[in-house]
Amino acid sequence: MSAAAVTVQQGLEEPKEWLLEVYIPGEPKGQPRARSRVIQGRNGKAFASHYDPPEAKELKGAAQTHYKTALQAKGLGVPLFATGSIEVHIEAVFRLPQSAWRKTPVPRRPKVTKPDPDNVAKAYLDAANEVLWLDDCQVGKLVVERWVGAQGEAAHVVLRVRPWAPVAPRPMVYAPVVAEQRSLL
Repeated sequence: MSAAAVTVQQGLEEPKEWLLEVYIPGEPKGQPRARSRVIQGRNGKAFASHYDPPEAKELKGAAQTHYKTALQAKGLGVPLFATGSIEVHIEAVFRLPQSAWRKTPVPRRPKVTKPDPDNVAKAYLDAANEVLWLDDCQVGKLVVERWVGAQGEAAHVVLRVRPWAPVAPRPMVYAPVVAEQRSLL
């Protein structure tokens, strides 16, 4: 093998089991836009105040309750991850509209309408701050799946969490192309 060989990193291995799996019943929701208002200060100057809308606070409160219940059931403490990188998998299943029901049951299918996957993730990741982890910036790998549920399947969200500590990748070595091989190309 030549000294000019190129080393390329291979994919990283992943752990097999999830540390925590949380089932949250109800229709998945995306993070709504933050609201703003102008407030007159005591000194007479006006300033902008930003806040979460009430529906976002309700969603986060309900999700936090489910997170804490799941942690207690497994005997785990709060926050679950004080340090380190985390892998999160969010599976959001939306209710199949009644108008789409058929005599032959309709299977689960991907959802391609709103809310966007990043907004769904933001709502459930923010709710997990200081419960499952200190801050959602610790999430190193995130997978969001959005589904329209099968006929009769209840709407819900499943959030799965595990540490994400990529192991040192095995290098793959490629030999450089030599002049004789170039002539064959």
